[in-house]
Amino acid sequence: MPGDGPLMDELKRAEAHVNAGRLAEAEAVLRQILKIDPNQPDALNALAALASGAGRLDIAIALQQRAIAARPNAPLYWSNLGEMQRRAGNLSAAIEHGKKAVTLRPSFAVGHNNLGAAQAEAGDTAAALESYNAAIAHRPDFAEAHNNRGNALRALGQADEARAAFAKAIALRPNYAEAYNNLGNAQRDAGQLAAAEASYLRSLSMQPGEIGSLFNLITVLEEQGKLQEAGVVVEQAMAAAQRLLEAEPENAQAANVLGLTCVALGRLEEAVEAFTRATSKPGYVDPWLNLGNSLKGLGRFEEALRAFDRARDLAPRSGAPLLAITQVKSFRNSDDVHLVALEALARNAEEISEQQRMQLHFALGKAYDDLGRADDAFLNMKAGNALKRQTAGYDEARSLDFFERIKVTFSAELAGKSRQGYADDAPIFVIGMPRSGTTLIEQIISSHPSVGAAGEIAALNDAIRTLGAFPDAIPDVSDEALARAGERYVRKLRTYAPAAKHVTDKAPSNFYLIGFIHLALPRAKIVHVMRDPMDTCLSCYSKLFTRGQNYSYELAELGRYYRAYSDLMRHWREILPEGRFLDVQYEDVVGDIGGQARRLLAHCELDWDERVLAFHRSERTVSTASASQVRQPIYKSSVARWRKYEAHLGPLLEALRDLEPRD
Repeated sequence: MPGDGPLMDELKRAEAHVNAGRLAEAEAVLRQILKIDPNQPDALNALAALASGAGRLDIAIALQQRAIAARPNAPLYWSNLGEMQRRAGNLSAAIEHGKKAVTLRPSFAVGHNNLGAAQAEAGDTAAALESYNAAIAHRPDFAEAHNNRGNALRALGQADEARAAFAKAIALRPNYAEAYNNLGNAQRDAGQLAAAEASYLRSLSMQPGEIGSLFNLITVLEEQGKLQEAGVVVEQAMAAAQRLLEAEPENAQAANVLGLTCVALGRLEEAVEAFTRATSKPGYVDPWLNLGNSLKGLGRFEEALRAFDRARDLAPRSGAPLLAITQVKSFRNSDDVHLVALEALARNAEEISEQQRMQLHFALGKAYDDLGRADDAFLNMKAGNALKRQTAGYDEARSLDFFERIKVTFSAELAGKSRQGYADDAPIFVIGMPRSGTTLIEQIISSHPSVGAAGEIAALNDAIRTLGAFPDAIPDVSDEALARAGERYVRKLRTYAPAAKHVTDKAPSNFYLIGFIHLALPRAKIVHVMRDPMDTCLSCYSKLFTRGQNYSYELAELGRYYRAYSDLMRHWREILPEGRFLDVQYEDVVGDIGGQARRLLAHCELDWDERVLAFHRSERTVSTASASQVRQPIYKSSVARWRKYEAHLGPLLEALRDLEPRD
């Protein structure tokens, strides 16, 4: 092919084929050029890029080395060779070639960025950051370099700077899916779980089904307690994890995600197997925490403690493992090894993130409460709640208005209308404020051989959403639509215990929905659990909830919310037929388990069965904060617990001033 003109024309034709995605045609043109001029460097460089893109790295490296031999001072060629060596795992060579590229052209932004990637993979994050900074200095609009810089900053623990770097990358390239995923990771590090969820969703909207973002989304949904509500996403993630594990049996992230999806579906034994598989990866903390939580749900507390301890070994400066440990053990003395670890971490609290400090304070509050050190316990409860309240996003006016709208919408007239609904007697609703004893009551009822347990599920809310905005849309819903919503709910409920005649649903906040249950599920049984208002609220205040309950992190707000709940329950008693739901007092159950168990079974139209008195021996899954308590026989130590803290509870006492405590 004589002359430079025809040669350049052929190179341009090959480039046009590449740009159009016609890679086979491009390769054919390039090989034709090399038949005529075997050492044509641009053709060798372009053919090497095609081989690299196809994953044929040995061939690509050989071609790139020939290009460099023909044109040894081309910075692009050296940088490309370095990137190929990095992908092949030859990191020393990759760094050497990358440095050669930027030595030849110090202003070569792409060369600095590629060198940084090799340095990062080699573990020299500080050097990688310098390379990314150099790339950006020479090309400020280089989105990929900003994204890579964010990863380096995150690895160095500079969380705020990392989030800013990812945000800059996204500002430069609004459809940058990888940067959204990385931003989500940085937000998750900072405890900004809702923001992380939104970032992962944005990433997936640009790259549907991308495994990294999908797996990260599953993880952050689980951390917010929202995984059970994410049916389609859970199914997608489970299928993706299973496919990936078939191809890569040692992929720990896939095994961890598989475990999370099993948890969401209530398959805890399978979850334990998957998490155990994931723990084979050295230094991977998440599966140890998840394994511990699954074992806790199965009542295997000693094994759970060992898993949480392993997580603590791997992340000694993290509050999460220590908080988890406090949920499966009681503290008996001040030299307890876990208390010593908590107090050591507290002495250096300025060195950990706010999220970790929050977890630390809640953990110390639990430990000191066990030891009877009420002042120390409350000091830590207050500090943990204050940190949580900053990010909880609670809108009190909107929350209290919701209660009022429910009462206005569900009038006596609406409740008295004859509505057919879906006449199925499977559901047994156990409702009440969180920490009021709903888990105990569900455990008692579900110990009956005719009853299965779904736990806290979102199925009723899912069914209601099909009817429009709640509560405003309900008065105009037809009988047929109500019945369809009820049927949809029951179908979902039965999946949690397919062999049982009845199934309990103990989502506490279903107390909002009693009027709807009355209309749409006329044969459903409802049990309302009450506990001393002060004990209920103090117990809420002492817990860091996985999700929701954002009203519980400030004492006065918590008290006002409890009053609104109490007023709503009074409204339901006034407008619904007598006996439509059964009020059960927690303290009465503690004082007379036999008599109260008979009341419960009679209300649920169940024959008496002695097995309900041995509820603590049930093998069913318990995933709430009460998992350890309901594995024990009835005990009375939680009655009037608030009295130990009375001196600290002024705002709560004021908010509940005319709701009498039970002593």
